[in-house]
Amino acid sequence: MPHNRTSVEQLRASNRQLELFTLELDELIAMVDADLLRQQRGRLEKRVKIE
Repeated sequence: MPHNRTSVEQLRASNRQLELFTLELDELIAMVDADLLRQQRGRLEKRVKIE
């Protein structure tokens, strides 16, 4: 039975690492999305000034 307990503990640790990675990836995607929106806003502001 100790082997099963170790496996469960390893699975829980892996799950926490995966959850952390997923959150970090979500944060990176949000940063890229914000940057793209900033660029889009900048292009639109330039067009408004030109017209």
